[in-house]
Amino acid sequence: MVPKRSGSPLAVAGIMFRDRVTFFFFLSILVIGQLTGAIFSFLFFLLQDLGDTGVVMGASLLLTCVTEVPVLAYADNVVRRIGLMNSMVLALVCLAVRMGVYTIITDPWQVLYVEWLHGI
Repeated sequence: MVPKRSGSPLAVAGIMFRDRVTFFFFLSILVIGQLTGAIFSFLFFLLQDLGDTGVVMGASLLLTCVTEVPVLAYADNVVRRIGLMNSMVLALVCLAVRMGVYTIITDPWQVLYVEWLHGI
Protein backbone atom coordinates (compact mmCIF):
# COMPACT_ATOMS: atom_id res chain seq x y z
CA MET A 1 0.00 0.00 0.00
CA VAL A 2 1.29 3.45 -0.95
CA PRO A 3 1.49 5.93 1.93
CA LYS A 4 -0.68 9.03 1.68
CA ARG A 5 1.14 12.23 0.73
CA SER A 6 1.16 14.97 3.32
CA GLY A 7 1.23 17.92 0.93
CA SER A 8 2.38 19.33 -2.35
CA PRO A 9 6.09 19.76 -3.05
CA LEU A 10 5.72 23.54 -2.77
CA ALA A 11 4.12 23.20 0.65
CA VAL A 12 6.92 20.95 1.83
CA ALA A 13 9.53 23.35 0.42
CA GLY A 14 7.81 26.22 2.20
CA ILE A 15 8.04 24.37 5.49
CA MET A 16 11.69 23.49 4.91
CA PHE A 17 12.75 27.02 4.03
CA ARG A 18 10.77 28.78 6.72
CA ASP A 19 13.71 28.46 9.10
CA ARG A 20 16.82 30.50 8.20
CA VAL A 21 19.22 27.84 9.43
CA THR A 22 17.57 25.18 7.28
CA PHE A 23 17.57 27.53 4.29
CA PHE A 24 21.29 28.27 4.76
CA PHE A 25 22.02 24.55 5.09
CA PHE A 26 20.29 23.68 1.80
CA LEU A 27 21.80 26.70 0.06
CA SER A 28 25.26 25.62 1.23
CA ILE A 29 24.67 22.09 -0.04
CA LEU A 30 23.66 23.53 -3.43
CA VAL A 31 26.72 25.80 -3.68
CA ILE A 32 29.13 23.07 -2.54
CA GLY A 33 27.64 20.68 -5.08
CA GLN A 34 27.91 23.20 -7.90
CA LEU A 35 31.52 24.12 -7.11
CA THR A 36 32.56 20.50 -6.66
CA GLY A 37 30.92 19.61 -9.96
CA ALA A 38 32.84 22.41 -11.67
CA ILE A 39 36.11 21.14 -10.20
CA PHE A 40 35.39 17.56 -11.24
CA SER A 41 34.40 18.67 -14.72
CA PHE A 42 37.09 21.19 -15.57
CA LEU A 43 40.19 20.73 -13.39
CA PHE A 44 41.82 18.18 -15.66
CA PHE A 45 41.18 20.39 -18.70
CA LEU A 46 42.96 23.21 -16.86
CA LEU A 47 45.88 20.96 -16.00
CA GLN A 48 46.09 19.76 -19.59
CA ASP A 49 46.09 23.36 -20.84
CA LEU A 50 48.94 24.10 -18.43
CA GLY A 51 50.98 21.31 -20.00
CA ASP A 52 50.35 18.30 -17.79
CA THR A 53 50.63 14.90 -19.47
CA GLY A 54 48.66 13.05 -16.81
CA VAL A 55 51.14 12.72 -13.97
CA VAL A 56 49.78 15.66 -11.99
CA MET A 57 46.21 14.53 -12.65
CA GLY A 58 46.99 11.18 -11.07
CA ALA A 59 48.92 12.78 -8.22
CA SER A 60 46.04 15.14 -7.50
CA LEU A 61 43.57 12.25 -7.36
CA LEU A 62 45.90 10.32 -5.08
CA LEU A 63 46.33 13.32 -2.80
CA THR A 64 42.60 14.02 -2.58
CA CYS A 65 41.84 10.38 -1.75
CA VAL A 66 44.62 10.01 0.82
CA THR A 67 43.74 13.23 2.64
CA GLU A 68 40.02 12.51 2.51
CA VAL A 69 40.29 9.38 4.68
CA PRO A 70 41.41 11.03 7.95
CA VAL A 71 39.09 13.98 7.40
CA LEU A 72 36.08 11.70 7.02
CA ALA A 73 37.22 9.59 9.98
CA TYR A 74 37.10 12.63 12.27
CA ALA A 75 34.23 14.50 10.64
CA ASP A 76 31.72 13.64 13.34
CA ASN A 77 34.05 15.00 16.03
CA VAL A 78 34.56 18.22 14.08
CA VAL A 79 30.82 18.71 13.60
CA ARG A 80 30.19 18.09 17.30
CA ARG A 81 32.96 20.50 18.29
CA ILE A 82 32.30 23.46 15.97
CA GLY A 83 28.70 22.78 14.95
CA LEU A 84 27.00 21.94 11.69
CA MET A 85 26.73 25.50 10.38
CA ASN A 86 30.36 26.30 11.13
CA SER A 87 31.34 23.05 9.40
CA MET A 88 29.41 24.16 6.33
CA VAL A 89 31.11 27.58 6.42
CA LEU A 90 34.49 25.83 6.70
CA ALA A 91 33.67 23.69 3.67
CA LEU A 92 32.63 26.77 1.67
CA VAL A 93 35.80 28.63 2.62
CA CYS A 94 37.95 25.65 1.60
CA LEU A 95 36.16 25.46 -1.75
CA ALA A 96 36.61 29.19 -2.28
CA VAL A 97 40.33 28.88 -1.55
CA ARG A 98 40.65 25.96 -3.97
CA MET A 99 38.81 27.79 -6.74
CA GLY A 100 40.86 30.93 -6.12
CA VAL A 101 44.14 29.04 -6.37
CA TYR A 102 42.98 27.35 -9.57
CA THR A 103 42.57 30.78 -11.14
CA ILE A 104 46.14 31.90 -10.41
CA ILE A 105 48.25 28.78 -10.94
CA THR A 106 50.70 28.84 -13.82
CA ASP A 107 52.26 25.40 -13.37
CA PRO A 108 50.27 22.14 -13.14
CA TRP A 109 52.17 21.03 -10.02
CA GLN A 110 50.85 24.06 -8.11
CA VAL A 111 47.42 22.41 -7.97
CA LEU A 112 48.79 20.05 -5.33
CA TYR A 113 49.06 22.94 -2.86
CA VAL A 114 45.28 22.95 -2.39
CA GLU A 115 44.14 19.46 -3.33
CA TRP A 116 44.42 18.36 0.29
CA LEU A 117 41.46 20.65 1.03
CA HIS A 118 39.17 18.33 -0.95
CA GLY A 119 37.99 16.28 2.02
CA ILE A 120 37.16 19.31 4.09
